[in-house]
Amino acid sequence: MPDGGFNVAVAEFTELDANQQLVVTDNARLFSEYAFDGLQKELTQLNASFVGALKPVVWHDKMFPWQIRAQIGFVPSIAPATREANARDLATRLGAKIVVYGNVDKSQTPAHFIPEVYVAPVTTALDDMFGRYQFGAPITIQKGDATGSKWAEGLSQRRALDLRQQALAQFTLGLLHDFDGLHSDALKYFESALKILIDAGNREGIEAVYYFIGRQHLFLANQKYEQAEIFFERAARATDQNEAASLRAQGQPLANQVEPILVRAEDAFRSARDINAKFARAHSGLAGVARVRVLLQSPRARIEQPANLNRAFAEYGEAIQLAEQAQETNTATRVTLSIGTTYFLQGEGFLFSDQWDAAIGAFDQTITRTEPQLPKLEKQYRSLAEGYLTLGNAYFGKGYAKLRLNDIAAQQEMFRRARAYYQKCIALKGIEPSLDQGAVARCERYKANVE
Repeated sequence: MPDGGFNVAVAEFTELDANQQLVVTDNARLFSEYAFDGLQKELTQLNASFVGALKPVVWHDKMFPWQIRAQIGFVPSIAPATREANARDLATRLGAKIVVYGNVDKSQTPAHFIPEVYVAPVTTALDDMFGRYQFGAPITIQKGDATGSKWAEGLSQRRALDLRQQALAQFTLGLLHDFDGLHSDALKYFESALKILIDAGNREGIEAVYYFIGRQHLFLANQKYEQAEIFFERAARATDQNEAASLRAQGQPLANQVEPILVRAEDAFRSARDINAKFARAHSGLAGVARVRVLLQSPRARIEQPANLNRAFAEYGEAIQLAEQAQETNTATRVTLSIGTTYFLQGEGFLFSDQWDAAIGAFDQTITRTEPQLPKLEKQYRSLAEGYLTLGNAYFGKGYAKLRLNDIAAQQEMFRRARAYYQKCIALKGIEPSLDQGAVARCERYKANVE
């Protein structure tokens, strides 16, 4: 598959044989081809109206060897954790951004086909998104009326598969825009995918789509908050009272837009959780909503009115437990980083409440949770930037608390460590230019505090 392309690989579908081994039968192969044809048709139509340099291209083994050099094959394991690892290896080998695969469960009558999607960690923007997702409810398998007919000839499942490919095409373009940081555009595609799935009667297997909808809203809320924060920081540094008031007046309307967006994010994450209570990322999303609400509070209010902090800690705790049970190591790493950031917000609240020892304790929680995660984030530059930012902030906050306790030597050491992490964060811009906003921009601003 072309390097650097937005490649979507449709693997061969499988079924369990008498020895409980996954095999590619003639029926499964035909079903896979039909799914590929439908997805290719949908994306071809959407690509015609999609303005963008990078467009999704769909691949299948029916194109081998004339159009692709390597066969895609199938995802060989049935155990969830191993199956995800197999899908990841397949995506890596092929250079695919997305792998579409599935298995026919014949333990029930009639049999059911369970479609799955794997989003691969092959670009820096994917570091908090990759993983295995069920895509829609199982499709009931019923053969056509003719003797010897195949699965793909049954009208009911052909219609179900057609609608599923329509939704998957919208979902694919949503992912493409999410990767590029175009969250408003991504949201529209994810919402279109959800509508198709719901209109087709899907009430299960759609938690991933709700999750990505919530994720877009959460990104948009964070962007509004960061825009407001710039004005508030400039107001705090202003020496002229009129200038400070003017800056706060410019920032407040932006801050006021955050909560309505958070409500929409919360609704989507709740829907994902209600469909699948064991979906760790839904709980992590709800915790993320609570964490942004903590940001909207004044630091002192976080301690005096800790409901948002408590909610964030509770949902993150549930998320990490579920992620570990499901062996979702990347999700567990991301949640651990988020818990560290939440402890920083608590520590900042203690600082503004003049509770120096409590602040140091919270910042230590941030540090002990965040630093061990850094080796797991190789080439995940967005996550690395956030980790460096969090650690820089935590060491700065701890240094300030040490200063107030008259421990000058410790304060200087903490500030030195803060500078080092801020500089590491800023240096990532040279590796991945798209990181010039967000965490890296904040590292550049905050580094001045410890110079």
